[in-house]
Amino acid sequence: MTGGTGTDVLRLEVDGEVFASAEFRAEINGFVPGAETVLGSGVIIREIERLEVYVDGTPEFAKGLAAPNQGTAVAMLLRNADLWGLV
Repeated sequence: MTGGTGTDVLRLEVDGEVFASAEFRAEINGFVPGAETVLGSGVIIREIERLEVYVDGTPEFAKGLAAPNQGTAVAMLLRNADLWGLV
C-alpha cells in the first residue's frame, strides 16, 4: 500500500483479540510515519503518514500526523483560486 500526496491515513479495524496480541502491538508501535513498514501479514506500507487502529469500531490507537481538516483545506484552495481569478 503506497500513499500519495498529502496526509495519508491507514485505518485498521480489528477485534479485541488481535489488538491484545503482543505481535500486533509490536507492529503498530513500530510504525514510522512516512517510512516503509512491513506488517506481519506481508502487507508493505509506504508513504503513509498516520496509522489508526479501531477495535470493534472504537478508536484505540493512533500514531503519526493528524489528518488535516478537509473543510479548511478546501476553503484555502478556493481562496487561492479566487485570488488568481480562477473562480
